[in-house]
Amino acid sequence: MFRFPIADLQPLNKRRPWWIQAVHKEILIFDLKQVNFQSDFDSDETTTLTATSESIQVYYHNDNSEQSHIAQLSSSNGEVIK
Repeated sequence: MFRFPIADLQPLNKRRPWWIQAVHKEILIFDLKQVNFQSDFDSDETTTLTATSESIQVYYHNDNSEQSHIAQLSSSNGEVIK
């Protein structure tokens, strides 16, 4: 799930406190099937995080409780999506 942030472009002395959430009501929902997460820690303190999935559905949900299917990624030959 991803919520869209609202940018606070006011001068620093007029901005809301950083801990107050400022996001739009709209949401993107990512529905992933057969998800695999992998993390690699190297000796030079580099960390690599990888997520793979066989199918990804994307939905847009507005503040009127309406949900729309807007995108689909899938692999027809068994390959994983990175």
